[in-house]
Amino acid sequence: MSLPRRAFFSTCVAASAATVVPANAEGTAAATPLPPRLEQGLLFSCKYGMTKGASLDERLAAAREAGMDGVDFDAAASVTPEQLRQAATRTGVFIHNAINHSHWQQRLTSADTATRATALENLKHCIRVSHAAGGSAVLLVIGSSADGPDGP
Repeated sequence: MSLPRRAFFSTCVAASAATVVPANAEGTAAATPLPPRLEQGLLFSCKYGMTKGASLDERLAAAREAGMDGVDFDAAASVTPEQLRQAATRTGVFIHNAINHSHWQQRLTSADTATRATALENLKHCIRVSHAAGGSAVLLVIGSSADGPDGP
């Protein structure tokens, strides 16, 4: 039996959303930086990986000092939700999303069941990280045409 692509993606999204732990269970009740006000019509952000510094706090502060309104966090695998929440609170930097750290290596469209399971766990982690830091999104590349029936 073949599962239509839309049904597959809908199932993945529903499963991911259903597994997100409520904020208070992750210890995220403390205030995180609020999204910047859109006064000038544009908001500026950079990827966390574009910043320099020895620590998470130094790198977030560098983005703020460079005039960024927020950060796209592309190192979700390196932190726990609580670590990023605390760093965002300490530095006052708004983390508006997490970028899935392994969406090209472990894809939701892989033919391998174990790879898909790993991809789902990575997505869940990114959702928790983004939510804990006050973000509202996760960047995810769902799959690759190489995973289709005809291959690359």
